[in-house]
Amino acid sequence: TTSRSRRNSDFFLKTLTSSVKCLATSVESISWRRLRFQLNKDYKVEKGDAVDEMLGNWINTHGCEIEIKRLGGGFYLFGEKKIYAKIINGKLIIRVGGGYMN
Repeated sequence: TTSRSRRNSDFFLKTLTSSVKCLATSVESISWRRLRFQLNKDYKVEKGDAVDEMLGNWINTHGCEIEIKRLGGGFYLFGEKKIYAKIINGKLIIRVGGGYMN
């Protein structure tokens, strides 16, 4: 019985250690995503560019996990993907693949 108790204790300890490592990884991941979210809430708007002002206001209000860089002429780098943004009927429209999304 002592041997069996020791095996159960060892198994419990290994399971607990594994769970703690998994939890620590999850917390680290959440912390990193939260930091990136906070960093991207400070998007600097290019004054006089209506598209950039609308996009910047949205980013600064809602935040964005993915880094967005202005390239100019309505083009932006969204992470590693190049996108095109414009205003139609007072709404910000983003070209995604072959179509637009608002």
